[in-house]
Amino acid sequence: MAHKTALELQPGDVVFPPYEIKTDRVTNVTPLPEPRKGERWFRVFTENGVFDVGCDYRWGLPI
Repeated sequence: MAHKTALELQPGDVVFPPYEIKTDRVTNVTPLPEPRKGERWFRVFTENGVFDVGCDYRWGLPI
């Protein structure tokens, strides 16, 4: 399976969100203002949810 990190995501990307078995389309990615646990975090908006993830979290991409 191909992957992208939060740093690589772009609006329109189709991904498997965390803990989901169906794909969803990214609508926006914004950095969170304060680092958590020493790493940069991002808020990723999809058509069906909002996810806060570390910059190294690997989003699954459909093949």
